[in-house]
Amino acid sequence: MGRKKTGNFTVAKSITLNLSTAAFLEEQCVKNNSKLSPYINNLVEQERQRIENIDPRPKDFCSACSEMTPHNKDFTCGECSKYNEALKKRVDLYIKSGR
Repeated sequence: MGRKKTGNFTVAKSITLNLSTAAFLEEQCVKNNSKLSPYINNLVEQERQRIENIDPRPKDFCSACSEMTPHNKDFTCGECSKYNEALKKRVDLYIKSGR
């Protein structure tokens, strides 16, 4: 499947790119004096970190923080941990309306 090479496990790879993407990658590699594989690895790693840092909790307005913040299932703010009574009331109204 691959061979050991300087601490990195390499594998054969084949991807299909459109012409403009290939030209962009070539331009960036020339500009950064970099090879294509390390450049693409860096892009993938940056995207992986971005995706892993996305908070899956729903956001709602927190009056204590005065901004949209992620909230926990117990209606507490994910930033300041204060209970959000307004969110609880909205959820209760939604449930009572039968939606």
